[in-house]
Amino acid sequence: MIEEGFADGNHKPDQMRTLDVANHYLWNVTIPEEVHNLDTSTIDYLTQDASFSSLPFFRDPQQDTEKAHGAGCPPEPASKPGTNSKSTPCSCLSQILRTFETVQLATALGLQDTPETFYSTARNALCLQKDALASCETLSECPTCSSQSEHITMVTYISDRMLTSIRDLVLSMTRSVAYKDGLISSQSGSYGDPRDTGLETRQCKLDNEDVMQVLRSLVNVRITKLSSLLNKLDKIVMIHQWSCHESTVRDLQERFNQTIIMVRMG
Repeated sequence: MIEEGFADGNHKPDQMRTLDVANHYLWNVTIPEEVHNLDTSTIDYLTQDASFSSLPFFRDPQQDTEKAHGAGCPPEPASKPGTNSKSTPCSCLSQILRTFETVQLATALGLQDTPETFYSTARNALCLQKDALASCETLSECPTCSSQSEHITMVTYISDRMLTSIRDLVLSMTRSVAYKDGLISSQSGSYGDPRDTGLETRQCKLDNEDVMQVLRSLVNVRITKLSSLLNKLDKIVMIHQWSCHESTVRDLQERFNQTIIMVRMG
């Protein structure tokens, strides 16, 4: 049955009309009960003409966020690329504290500077210097920790102890060489000190001269590391304008230069 639509839009409430190409309304679909209570916010109204009623356009319903994410739990915002949601705390402070403890214990025990314990003393000192300088370098390169004056104070103290350790090791090496040279000359050029364990490899045993060359090379490596660390400390205290720290670092650099002269002479 085909009927013309009324211009005032008064139609039967339980029926829906569709518009054909001849601009007539066709009564063909009965409106479901839930359509009577439509939310106007979900309807886009088309441009109305004076002779026709407005035709509704139904949008797709939005996703229920409470069903998808739970009541009271809105969806998490998407993280921006290149940013971390959780910052990873650095471990350089705890590492430098362990180094500080190790240096303090080693200083309290003292250096057993005797010919019989020379190699074990040198080995322990070189290992301590390597670990301590590495920890100090890590903290000095951390933007967060290096901006704290108390952290730099601790690094400066450890650097001072390592400079003293290097200086004592060089003096111990000089005394050891003089001691063993005296034994060689007293034994007519032969050297067979039973207390000397030396350094052994699978094929051969290094003599005293080879051992000293190895130790000097390792000492030079430690000196290079310490020089680099002191330069970094000098830049840090100048940037932050820590006057007291500047004085301490400058004193360390002067002592360092004196140690270099002593190593070259030895």
